[in-house]
Amino acid sequence: MSPWKLVDQYKTRVSELEKEVADFKTNGMAKDQASQLNERLTKAEARAKELEDEIIYVNYSKSKEFTEQYQKPYDTAWQRAMADLKELTIEDPATQQRRPVQVEDFLSLVNMPLGQARELADQLFGKFADDVMAHRKEVRQLWDAQSAKLEEAKKNGAERERQRMQTYQAQTTEIAKSVVSMWQKENQALLTSSEWGKYFQPIEGDAEGNGRLSKGFDLVDRGFGQNPNDPRLSPEERLKVIKLHAAIRNRAAAFGRLRAQNDSQAKEISALKKELDALKSSEPPTTGGNRQQAQPGSRSARDDVFAALHKLAR
Repeated sequence: MSPWKLVDQYKTRVSELEKEVADFKTNGMAKDQASQLNERLTKAEARAKELEDEIIYVNYSKSKEFTEQYQKPYDTAWQRAMADLKELTIEDPATQQRRPVQVEDFLSLVNMPLGQARELADQLFGKFADDVMAHRKEVRQLWDAQSAKLEEAKKNGAERERQRMQTYQAQTTEIAKSVVSMWQKENQALLTSSEWGKYFQPIEGDAEGNGRLSKGFDLVDRGFGQNPNDPRLSPEERLKVIKLHAAIRNRAAAFGRLRAQNDSQAKEISALKKELDALKSSEPPTTGGNRQQAQPGSRSARDDVFAALHKLAR
């Protein structure tokens, strides 16, 4: 939306809120409602003022300041001049007939150099030439003031835009440095984390697994470096980027579940290894010696199960 429409929009909103305030003052309202309404009105007025100030740099001729201080006085001077001149008549150079003064007659004088304007005024208006030239001088001065102010606003607008771009570039550079620093810090924290590091660090002796990990990092880095909204991409290139982002999304979403499954399986394997180690350590000696018989009630049902397994294994 253009800034002028935004200004009109907020001015309308201010007007509506002012009417609400006036209505509530008449009919009464709760204190908290009055506070909220005044807050809304204050914000709307501030936004309208902000947009009005912005217009000065976008198109000063559309601003309230220019209209009030330069346009209206200029229009008033024209109206005042024509109100006086309409009482006069001049001889039309083309027909040699007397006729009322028209706007075009005065406009010609305003646009002429001073010397030519004085000669024509003397010729057309005779003893009223001084009055006409006085009106011409006022209109010319107001027009020159308008032109000078517009030129000043144009220069200030260009300077303001230059400063704005410098500020934006400086902020962008600073943000980029900050992002890189935080990115490196957070990635390093994950690599050295006692809880997460084992998933993201290479494992000695696991060449295949380390290769998969490296390819995974490359996949994500490429995905983060591409934007499917880039207008320079062809439809085929855009589709590739979208597929890459979709792959990264699904892999990231699945990580939590796979990690939980992996941890569960690791615990199960650890428990089975312990049972297997216990089973191996309970095998009878092969030297022919007799194992000491346990006294009734001295072993558990688990021991009985393992004893039965040993008998089957013989």
